[in-house]
Amino acid sequence: LYFFLYPRFLHATRKHLSRLALLRPEFNGRMICCVAIGEGTVQNEVQQELERVFDELIYVQNDPAQREAVGFVKGMEQLASVNRNEMICVAHGKGQQGHTHESGTIKKWNDAMYATCVANWRGAAKAFHQGYPLAGSFKSVGNFATTPHKWHYSGAFFWVRSAYFFNNDNWRQMCQQWFAAESYVGRHFASHEGYALFGDNVEGGELYHDHKWDKWTPLLQQWKKENEKRISNVIHWRDF
Repeated sequence: LYFFLYPRFLHATRKHLSRLALLRPEFNGRMICCVAIGEGTVQNEVQQELERVFDELIYVQNDPAQREAVGFVKGMEQLASVNRNEMICVAHGKGQQGHTHESGTIKKWNDAMYATCVANWRGAAKAFHQGYPLAGSFKSVGNFATTPHKWHYSGAFFWVRSAYFFNNDNWRQMCQQWFAAESYVGRHFASHEGYALFGDNVEGGELYHDHKWDKWTPLLQQWKKENEKRISNVIHWRDF
């Protein structure tokens, strides 16, 4: 797991860490967290939780111009492998802005990404077996003019097959924008290479709007029902 955390709000930070603690037994490899620190961040208050969840912590200075991209290359370098049997989950502590840390839509968004993506490594492995190099939730096509392939996973939670990722000599290349991490997949992979674990054909920006969840909430409930027996031993749905 490569996880980026900007621990600005204590409750939101601990929510992410509690979910990852529940899911830790599902990861048989290393769990690395890039922690962006700066004025007002609360990393010292959650130091014990961070050390319990992650195998390695990388501290960087927060950069509002790059956000989650600030430690992406350094963190992924620690997990570099071309073993075809290895896979990496890429995720981050979404909801650490003043207007998002208590947002109901961001909570729903996070809930969905943890359940359908982070906890769903078996779904990602199945997609990889079928030949996909990427698998994630909320696939959106037609966004980010800075990328050759106009698509991304809305929210930037996804799994990648290590061999496909690190066999690319240019994998370190990112755009110099605040959305560099989210647009990364569209820079290095064509849309047809990205499998949708949940939520295909998402409109750009729609998940920020509460009324759009009138559509996604029942679909998520149905997804959970259909997958309950397969991964119910991993998580309790009430925690997500």
